[in-house]
Amino acid sequence: AMALSMSGTFSIIITGLMINCGFALSATKLEVDTGTGRLNLAVKIANIGVLERQAGSDRMLFDLEMCRIFGVPETERLQPLYKFRQAIYPEDLPQLESIVNRVWHNDIPDGGVTFRIRRPSGETRHLKARWACEQNAAGEVARVTAVYQDITDDVAAHARGMEAEVRLATITDNLPGALQSLHVFPDGRMKVKYISAFCEEIWGHTQKELMADPRLFKERHDQQDLPQMIEAFRRTARTLEPLKRRFRITTPDGVSKWIQIHAGATVLTDRSAEVASGTDRGYQSGAEAGKHRTADRRRGA
Repeated sequence: AMALSMSGTFSIIITGLMINCGFALSATKLEVDTGTGRLNLAVKIANIGVLERQAGSDRMLFDLEMCRIFGVPETERLQPLYKFRQAIYPEDLPQLESIVNRVWHNDIPDGGVTFRIRRPSGETRHLKARWACEQNAAGEVARVTAVYQDITDDVAAHARGMEAEVRLATITDNLPGALQSLHVFPDGRMKVKYISAFCEEIWGHTQKELMADPRLFKERHDQQDLPQMIEAFRRTARTLEPLKRRFRITTPDGVSKWIQIHAGATVLTDRSAEVASGTDRGYQSGAEAGKHRTADRRRGA
C-alpha cells in the first residue's frame, strides 16, 4: 500500500513538472516568435534584404525581402548568378563585381556601396550593400552574406532637395544684394554656410573665395567695428531678435563702402542657430547709402 502511495505521489510530482515545463516552453516559444516577428517587421520597414552564396556556387539564396527588393517571385529564392548580374545596371556592374571579388578575398570595404538594379517590371531601384564573410579551417572564405538596403526613397528625396537648392540659388544669385547663411554654435563660434554670388559686387571677392576662406569677411570689415558686429550676430542668435545694422568695409582694390545688413535667426535642435542675412549693394559713403535707401522707399522697393 505504501509503495502504491509513493508511486502515486511521484506520478503527481512528475506530471506537475511536465506541465510547468510545458508552460515554460510555450512561454519561451511565444517570446521567440514575438521577437522574430518584430525583427522581420523592422527589416521590412527598413527595406533590408539578405542573400547568401557558398564558395564556388553559381547560385545565391535570397530571403523573402530580397525577393521583394529585386521584384522576383518568392518561389525563385535560389537565384542563378547570371540572372542577378542581368538585374544590375551595366554602368554599375564593373565596380560592384570588383568589390565582390575583394570580399571573396576577405577584403571587406568600409561602409556601404551603392548601385542600381532594374526589376523585371522595368522599375529602377537604388540599393546599398554591405558584406560579411565566413571562413573555413584553412582561412579561406567559405560563404558570403550580403545585406542590401533599398534606398530609392532617400535618393529621390535628396534629388528633390538638390533641385530646390538649385532653384533657390538661381533666384538669390540674381538679387541686387548678397544673401548669407551663418551657423552660430552655442559657444559663440560661427561658420559661414552659404553666400550668394552677388557677394563679389559688394566685397570684391568671389563666392568661391569667401567660402574657401571666411576670414576674408573679417579682413574687409572695419576693424574698429568688427567686435561689435560679431557680438551683434551672437546676440541675434541668442535672442532671435531681428538685426539691422550699418558697417563699413574696404574692398581688395582699396574702395571703402558702407553696407547695411538685415538678419534673422532660427534655433536648431542642438541649441545652435542659423542666422540668415541680406546685405545691400554697398555705397561709397554713408550719405550716399541713406540717399539710395530713401529713393528705394519712394519706389516701394
